[in-house]
Amino acid sequence: MIDCREIQKSYGSVNVLKGLDLSISEGELVAITGQSGAGKSTLLHILGGLDVPDSGTVSIAGKTLSSLNEKQRAHFRNRDLGFVFQFHQLLPEFTALENACIPALIGGASWKEAKSQARHWLEYLGLADRLEHKPLALSGGEQQRVSIARALVNKPSVIFADEPSGNLDSENAAKVHEAFQNLKRDFKQTFVVVTHNQAWAEVCDREIRLHDGRVLS
Repeated sequence: MIDCREIQKSYGSVNVLKGLDLSISEGELVAITGQSGAGKSTLLHILGGLDVPDSGTVSIAGKTLSSLNEKQRAHFRNRDLGFVFQFHQLLPEFTALENACIPALIGGASWKEAKSQARHWLEYLGLADRLEHKPLALSGGEQQRVSIARALVNKPSVIFADEPSGNLDSENAAKVHEAFQNLKRDFKQTFVVVTHNQAWAEVCDREIRLHDGRVLS
């Protein structure tokens, strides 16, 4: 599903990624771990097409990202990739259902189609009674599950998550972890997750440890 070769990335004089190689199979739930500054978030942004490497290649679902111009890359992100961040990034004036619809509407789906898909994922994630609630009326864990539904609404090939449970208490973090495990089991969804939660990393299919811009193990 994902294949990276010789990824290098620097910001000014700071070399963040130093010739990194990485492969991830379809349906894998992979944790990326490492100390602060190891290059985890930089790698995630490059894999997700949010940033570009200085050199090297990234291929996702058979598509080489460097072959796409900026507009094509934005379309690919919308249609084929999903994103979940530490802070849910929900729009406060919209309901849970409306927030989850946004990527589908951006991708050109009708309101009826978008609402149907968003409702499906929200209900799957245990939020059937929260569809019309705005973010401020939801708990932190519920807000994050809405963001997961939003990431799923276009049926992406890969979901990238950057510390998705880092801002949650242990109970709600466990619900997010369980949701990812269930989606992998039920839909063969591929996940790439940056996390400092070692207990969660150890129950993922694979843990990829970064150190100083390279894969340590």
